[in-house]
Amino acid sequence: MGKTNKQIDFLNSVKLVKKYDKGILKLMFLRSVVNCVGIYFNSVSLGLIIDALGKREKKEVLYLVVGIGLFNALLAVARLVLNKVINMRNFYLQQHYNKSKTAACFAVDYAETETVEFQDMRQNIRYSDDNMGTFPALLNVFERFYESCMTLVIGIGIMITMLFSVKTSSPVAVAAFIAAFAVLVVFAGCFTKIVKKLQKVSSGKVPVLFDDMAKGNRLGMYLLERIVHNYNMGKDIRIYHTEKLVNTEFGNMVDRMADCYKKICLFMSAPSTGSDIVYVILGGMIYIVMAFAALLGHITVGSVVIYADSIRKVLGTWSDIFICYGEFGVLQNRLGSVKELLSMAEEAKECMETKECQKVWSPMEITFENVSFRYPNEEEWALDNVSFTIKKGEKICIVGKNGAGKSTAIKLLCGLYQPQKGRILVEGIDLRKIPGEAYRKMLSVVFQDFKLFSFSISDNLSMGNEFDEERARKIFRELGMEKRVANLENGMNTVLYHDYEDGIECSGGEAQKIALARSHYQDTPVLILDEPTSALDARTEMEIFRDMDRISNGKTVLYVSHRLSSCRFSDRVIVFDDGRIVQNGTHEALVAEENSVYQKLWNAQAQYYT
Repeated sequence: MGKTNKQIDFLNSVKLVKKYDKGILKLMFLRSVVNCVGIYFNSVSLGLIIDALGKREKKEVLYLVVGIGLFNALLAVARLVLNKVINMRNFYLQQHYNKSKTAACFAVDYAETETVEFQDMRQNIRYSDDNMGTFPALLNVFERFYESCMTLVIGIGIMITMLFSVKTSSPVAVAAFIAAFAVLVVFAGCFTKIVKKLQKVSSGKVPVLFDDMAKGNRLGMYLLERIVHNYNMGKDIRIYHTEKLVNTEFGNMVDRMADCYKKICLFMSAPSTGSDIVYVILGGMIYIVMAFAALLGHITVGSVVIYADSIRKVLGTWSDIFICYGEFGVLQNRLGSVKELLSMAEEAKECMETKECQKVWSPMEITFENVSFRYPNEEEWALDNVSFTIKKGEKICIVGKNGAGKSTAIKLLCGLYQPQKGRILVEGIDLRKIPGEAYRKMLSVVFQDFKLFSFSISDNLSMGNEFDEERARKIFRELGMEKRVANLENGMNTVLYHDYEDGIECSGGEAQKIALARSHYQDTPVLILDEPTSALDARTEMEIFRDMDRISNGKTVLYVSHRLSSCRFSDRVIVFDDGRIVQNGTHEALVAEENSVYQKLWNAQAQYYT
């Protein structure tokens, strides 16, 4: 017979934990043994003390108390050591788990990350981990499962000794005793079935409700991270009194999620609540039976404490084991988005490793061959049958109105998206067959919405590699930023922004020059500037492009802009309009074409460049 779903959920849980720490489950099992031994030891010791007091055996009581104290001290030391070791390993395990999610997000294909489905999955993961603490809950269930199993084993052992210690020769008494236990077992079995049904209902309902909560949480994460906790939004929030809108949206989100959260709490707590009820009722019935047995002289008064407590634990933990098994299934379901993310990253890695071509070129010729592309869930083509070639060492300017398709072409050239029609050739080889990581090492890109990181200036340039300060100084000198950086208190080690450390704020122009310096510091054969200066005035933009032209000799350079300041430094200009290429040639040739798109753009802006 094949494995049941519960067995599969349990094994998958073991596999997931072992992925990040192979030994922590063994340590948790050992701690469970120590805890269970301590609980039973004190229960048995209490019963023995009661019997010794009844016999007025002072020495026996003294020995018992001393022995109990020493053994509990030994158990306390064992717990202290295990707690320290497990807590530290649990900390590192959690960090490795978070690191694997981060690495997976970096590994997933960029085009996937911009889809609504991926964003929903990401919020599902965040809600599962940050709000619900799913992974720590999984570790907690393992320990409860171990303790329940250990409690069951030790309790059954004590119950067996009880059968041999009952003092009676009456068949009627023995039969009554057995009948009473049979009733208790049947009663426990019936309640266990009820608890299992509650667990089954919970397993079916909670994942659906959990998905609904995660979708609602997506708005909450946006409000908190992108608005409330984003100090860059501070000016707009205060000028336009945005707090009223944010509070209203947050209130509406809470109202929508409240009913869902109530249902989650109800279904998640139902199995354990049912188990607690069983535990209380069984405990009362067991103590009544054992008390009668003591009154009839079949067992000692101290044995009532020992055996009643053991029987209660055995019958109660039986349902706990089923609850833990059910929770493994619920938690595996809640971790489904994490597993999907890791699987996507693994597929992307395998796809990368099986690329046919491992060659890297420097410099290289790039050709768009009848390329068409549209974004997911969009009907209009962003690019429609686009063809052009970028020769080695050529400076190309790609221009056009906003929305003409310029930035889309750059995303495709960078390998961030794949065209639905046509192909992009690098040295005659389809870009799909080239390892993306190796290919992107040949490119430096400054996007319109470029990002600098809240690390030091040196880290922003080197991106974790060995830093060459002299090389960085030379680049800043050529960009007119050397004195500004040198005058900073910590120079190249100055941290940008205030996200996690007291850093500096950059002006728009300074940030753009640092981004440009980063692109040059990487020293790649292909440099792409995708409207990075769009926030600057036309004359300042002209100066920056003049600097870039001076320091980019020998490289293949692509300037992308709806403004034409870079055209004077380009070998050739490619004009986009409505997703198509409408002109392709030198600046002088295109500006001479009467009533052409380029001529109209140039005449509208010529006052800034002539």
